[in-house]
Amino acid sequence: MGVKVVSISRNSIFYKAGLRKGDSIVAINGKEVVDVIDLMFYKGESVSLKVKRDKGTFELNFNDFDYGGVEFEELKAIPCRLRCLFCFMDQMPKGLRSSLYFKDDDYRLSFLYGNYITLTNLKERDLIRIKEYNLSPLFVSVHSTIPSIRSFMMGSERAGEIINDLKKLSKYCKFIHTQVVLCPGINDGYSLEKTILDLADMFPFVRSVAVVPVGVTKYRDGLFPIKPVGKGDAIEVLKTLLSYGERFLRDLGTRFVFPADELFIKAGLDLPPPDFYEDFCQMDDGVGMISYFLSRVRRYGRKRKLRVTLVTGGMFSPYLDRALKMANFSDYQILPIKNRFFGRYVNVTGLIAGKDIIETVKRQALYKDIWIPDVIFNDDGLTIDDMNKLEIQTCLPRHVTVVPSDIDSFLDFVS
Repeated sequence: MGVKVVSISRNSIFYKAGLRKGDSIVAINGKEVVDVIDLMFYKGESVSLKVKRDKGTFELNFNDFDYGGVEFEELKAIPCRLRCLFCFMDQMPKGLRSSLYFKDDDYRLSFLYGNYITLTNLKERDLIRIKEYNLSPLFVSVHSTIPSIRSFMMGSERAGEIINDLKKLSKYCKFIHTQVVLCPGINDGYSLEKTILDLADMFPFVRSVAVVPVGVTKYRDGLFPIKPVGKGDAIEVLKTLLSYGERFLRDLGTRFVFPADELFIKAGLDLPPPDFYEDFCQMDDGVGMISYFLSRVRRYGRKRKLRVTLVTGGMFSPYLDRALKMANFSDYQILPIKNRFFGRYVNVTGLIAGKDIIETVKRQALYKDIWIPDVIFNDDGLTIDDMNKLEIQTCLPRHVTVVPSDIDSFLDFVS
């Protein structure tokens, strides 16, 4: 047990107190440390740390606990044991880095990063910890509240107990956000409406439902045949979701159910204004992300020439163009990248492969300076197909710059 220090700043109070890389914090105020969650909730308090180094231990005491300047080893995530018929990771090509094939179902990652969990593997000790540390909100993948449909979609009879699981979780967790991955012909229609109503009955414990279209790649050989969400599907689903949203707004004071941006785009409809999304609680799930982006654009007094080619995904390209025009920029090229790596149904910017960038830029880029959004790279600076910025630039007779995806940071960068 304990959490291992993988790096520490020499300016950190912990370094000055004697903590070093390779040490493990095994107890805090006499309580065993399981993971970094145990440390997070002592911030600002007086603490006594028990530290293990080699075969011995020692104590460090702090009056105002804050582990800034210390990086701990990553959580050993709880793996997902389900076989969801729509799982994106099962649709990955072979030969990529191993982390891309790991599926987690971890309540801690749900709290820390907004990862969705299924509730099929929560133990009593996990529930107690959720309550003790007030780990709210959590994010739960529901998909359907009809037991037979959810069990079918997730490849487990256990998954059909979702209503009971939610009721049990409500005794330990203050509130949650939920998700429905829409698979045409499976959990749309009656299933979708029943799911929305069942979850609304649990408001305010269930605070919101995000409805997102299933992602389908070209690597589905041997998998269940999933139909991608088409224009007609998106239009029909939006009729349902927007109708319920208006009803809930009257009855609950919130729209409660929020369609993903991609549904509006597939339907050929304008995106709602920012106030439609209330507090943007599901933005990381692609709900309201574009409206938020546009709402943050700052207009400059005179036109400013960029003379750069900006790489982005096909779905976002017209909105990036609109944002730059709103900011009064000119002389730029928006270069949407066709996703040959995953196939024609994947158009989000974050899943663009380095090789697709190279091929498209070589053929179509107008300017020598190429700007690539940072969302295309992971924390290690790698694209989905394991290319870094230097490798991309080496393959191009251009200057490549990685720019912030966040609109405020992007505009500051341009300024």
